Parts: sequence; C-alpha cells; structure tokens
Amino acid sequence: MHLLSFLKLYEPGYMMKGLVIAAQGVFYNAFFLAYLTSPRTCHRFVGYLEEEAVITVSPIYLIYTPSTNYCKVHKSYCRYRGG
Repeated sequence: MHLLSFLKLYEPGYMMKGLVIAAQGVFYNAFFLAYLTSPRTCHRFVGYLEEEAVITVSPIYLIYTPSTNYCKVHKSYCRYRGG
C-alpha cells in the first residue's frame, strides 16, 4: 500500500523504480533465508512493520483531503465503499 501511494504522489522515474525493485528482490531473499532459520523472529518483525505502518500512515491520511490521489489510491486498494 505504501509503495502504491508513493508512486501515485511522486511519480518517480525509471531509475527509482528500478532501485525499488532491486531492493525488494534483495529483501525478499534475505527474509526467506531468515524465515528458514527463525520463523518466530520473522513473525515478530512483520508485526513490528505493521504497527509502524499504521503509526506512519494515519497522520498522513488525516492531512490529505479526500480529493487527493493518496486517498483515492488508499480507498481503492482497501475497497472502501463509504463516503
């Protein structure tokens, strides 16, 4: 969700998109190896990331008005039907 919002707000170039894809590839492989060695630690890490995401995104969501791209992306991603 955060990546989709960032791409909609800032529309980065091909270089930045390539760097993001490369970073995701490195993280995916590192996390896979870490999960093989310690699943419990990886689950804790994911829980921590989810908490931080809520803490980070909540104030940002309140700052932007409903007419901005961020809210449109967020609502469509979450399939939000309300006003």
